[in-house]
Amino acid sequence: MITVVQKDLEFAIAAPSDSNRKDQLLSSVFPEGHPARTFTWGNLRSLRDEVGDDEKLYKAAHEFRRRHYSAHRMTLAVQARMSLDALQQYVVDTFGQIPTNSLPSEDFSPYAFTPNQITDEFASIYYVKPVSDTTEVHLTWCMRSLVSEYQSKPHQYISHLLGHEGKGSLLSYLRKKVWALGIYTGNSESGIDYTSMYSLFSTQVVLTKEGLDHIDEVLEAIFSYINMLRHVGPNERIYNEIKTIEDTSFRFIEESQPAEYVESLAENMHFFPPEHYITGDRLYYKYDPKGITEVLSSMLPEKVNIMILSNKYETPVEYDAIEKWFGTEYHRQDIPQEWLDRWSKVEPYKHFHLPEENIYLTTNFDLVPPAGPYLQEAKELGIDLKNSSVKDIHKKVSSKKEHKQVILKEGDLLATVNNFRLDQPNLLRKNNHMELWYKPDFKFRFPTALLYFYFITPLSLKSPRDACLLDLWTDVLQQELKESVYPANMADLSHSLYVGDRGLTMKVSGYSQNLHLLVELLTSEMRMVSTELTEPMFSAVREVRARSYHNVLIKPHKLAKDVRMNVLLDPYVTPRDKAQLVHNVTLTELKQFAQDFLDKLYMQVLIQGNLAWHEAVNIAENVLKNIKWDGPAQNELPHIKVRELPIGEKKLRVMSLNTASTNSIVTNYYQCGAATPQEVAILEVLLMLMEEPVFDQLRTKEQLGYSVFSMMRYTFGVLGYSVTVNTQVDKFSVAHVDSRIEAFLRKFGRDCRRLPEKTLAATRRALVQLKHTTDFELKDEVERNWREIVSGEYHFHRLFSEAEAIEKVKLPDLKNWVDNHFPSGNKRLLRKLSIQIMGHNVHKHSNTTQPTVTKPSYSLIYLGPLDDVEEDKANFVLDAEEFKRNLSVIPVPKVELAQC
Repeated sequence: MITVVQKDLEFAIAAPSDSNRKDQLLSSVFPEGHPARTFTWGNLRSLRDEVGDDEKLYKAAHEFRRRHYSAHRMTLAVQARMSLDALQQYVVDTFGQIPTNSLPSEDFSPYAFTPNQITDEFASIYYVKPVSDTTEVHLTWCMRSLVSEYQSKPHQYISHLLGHEGKGSLLSYLRKKVWALGIYTGNSESGIDYTSMYSLFSTQVVLTKEGLDHIDEVLEAIFSYINMLRHVGPNERIYNEIKTIEDTSFRFIEESQPAEYVESLAENMHFFPPEHYITGDRLYYKYDPKGITEVLSSMLPEKVNIMILSNKYETPVEYDAIEKWFGTEYHRQDIPQEWLDRWSKVEPYKHFHLPEENIYLTTNFDLVPPAGPYLQEAKELGIDLKNSSVKDIHKKVSSKKEHKQVILKEGDLLATVNNFRLDQPNLLRKNNHMELWYKPDFKFRFPTALLYFYFITPLSLKSPRDACLLDLWTDVLQQELKESVYPANMADLSHSLYVGDRGLTMKVSGYSQNLHLLVELLTSEMRMVSTELTEPMFSAVREVRARSYHNVLIKPHKLAKDVRMNVLLDPYVTPRDKAQLVHNVTLTELKQFAQDFLDKLYMQVLIQGNLAWHEAVNIAENVLKNIKWDGPAQNELPHIKVRELPIGEKKLRVMSLNTASTNSIVTNYYQCGAATPQEVAILEVLLMLMEEPVFDQLRTKEQLGYSVFSMMRYTFGVLGYSVTVNTQVDKFSVAHVDSRIEAFLRKFGRDCRRLPEKTLAATRRALVQLKHTTDFELKDEVERNWREIVSGEYHFHRLFSEAEAIEKVKLPDLKNWVDNHFPSGNKRLLRKLSIQIMGHNVHKHSNTTQPTVTKPSYSLIYLGPLDDVEEDKANFVLDAEEFKRNLSVIPVPKVELAQC
């Protein structure tokens, strides 16, 4: 049961979100009495202060339940591996007692959209003070409900074009002007966006500082593009392209998690007729140019709501109003008539045109058969590749005492594989430039593939400046690729580029036919991107990166992770250092860094799915050909080590960098040494036993915070566990939360000594069952294999070996482990680091929403014992840099590739 206090804690966590604040402000400009004005979160003010007493709230809640909690108003979807008869009986037994009151649902027809609902208050400009460091403009139109038009989805057609990022698009124009770096359009088809009364259509543009300075021209460009769409009219080719993409996506959709699927299905049953329960929210059934035209006709300048969020104005904005629930500060003004006149009459810019035909659309869905050696190996082992589970294949492959060498041959191309196995990726290439792992898809047999690349560089952890330059170069690359790569993304060929611990990760996935073209495009651009970069675009990207660092650091849970990793990892570059120097990085430096970065790399590659082995080799070797790098010596590659915490307890308590937030985080981390299969198994059993009681005790009973959880920590081969509580400083001190976590662990440790054998056996069974859970999509397996490759551990059968180790865990093992590692025992091996991010005591009636960083340098303010709590000062770390210098490194065994 969720209490009023817990709802308030939930609200406190949601309160610093600009998205939540914007939505609530938008709700407040609907006409008085309209259901959209409802405050949907709940906090102490709405559930206690404005109610009067608990009895009144109790009565209101139960009146609501009696009115609306009725079986005839509900939909139910159930998925299980049971017979239909058994499943039906299960449903009757479980849900058969739900009452039915036969009352009709609320009638919202009086609130059905009419043009006069768009009040002057709605059709205005709102200058909104953001929480995060962001600069963006939101345009929102209110129009008739589109819920019943799911077969044609006219809003999706317009969203596809207005949010397009390719040639001739609105974003392409804004990027060339260096006014914007991103655009998001459409309707979320949920929440206040999508109701039976009305629908909203929104366009969000992520602005640069230049874009903010030219906001009137940015807005004019948006209406110019909308006017272009009106001028050219609906286009059936575009519609058919969207339809084809969605049809193909649905045809080859991979199975989702059962809980997610039944939730989605039950929701769909409220919106669609039975024949469209499964497809109504995805597929396009008919082309409706009239519907498209009508939606466009609603997107008029005089009907738009504009919200601008920024703290970068040349002239400070005087915020003279405050939203009731979130305390968001804003200033409302009428849209200047001059702007409205210009937007109404503006002609389509010459730059604008509809997207060209998409060359990345897949036409060949043939499945590639496994190469001969795979089929031969399967035959020798008696494996039916199409119908055997991963577990069965592994069991038969593992029964072999030795694994032979196999030579794969296609024309002049050869690949020699040592220790050839069917149940894991095989190493096709290994030299000083790269290692290439490959595995065909035996199970899912879809015409898709996943291609993962890790470009490891000696520069990634060399210094904070180099790490910052790698972030910036990756940002620049993504910006410069937007226009050319967008058609591929629209054709369900996806890619991601992000900086990992030791370099740049590139992931490409989708239909296999044209994936090589996308890889070619991405890697060819790598050498070109910095040479073509202009100073204005560099400055814009740098500003966004600086915002990103800032927005991470003002989130207490992100800062907690940063502080913990800074102590544990060697080497480690903190976002605080990067945030401090990012504005000083120059374009000249970036261009030199790009050359240095690309000149010396080591590439790890994993390719799985519907590609032949020789295609995988060609793709990997073409990447090397496009970028042309030298392989570094082994000792030049970055190797991350983990420092060993001292025996006993240390506390690292710092102030949150968000001065406008009461949110505090306490993460008690307990380090357990280099991981072994036995210790991992013991800890997994303990944490499964802990999962429910830690939540029940610390959240439900003690109500310390809305978010409470325990988890295993596997940090570069070093084992540990943690308990985290997200609380508010005006409710509980971090010292109190720390003490309650310790009290819980002491009690849990004592309970483990009395653990019944049958409870342990049931926990073992449940864990082993989880380890043997069937993959729902190829990506599940690929991600597991990828983690093994990038970690350098190459333990591709980890789940099976962990399951075997779990089955061997005995009660004496648990008791001995708890005695050594828990605060309830002899503490012989207890190594605790309590990371405590303390929120700020913001006055309850304060309307401050814009956080300020405690110091321009992002320096941490270390805290010792609190005045009203008895704590041992010797346990406090008051200088993390000094503390970690005295810590030794934990030796972790490394796997040689020759063993794989």
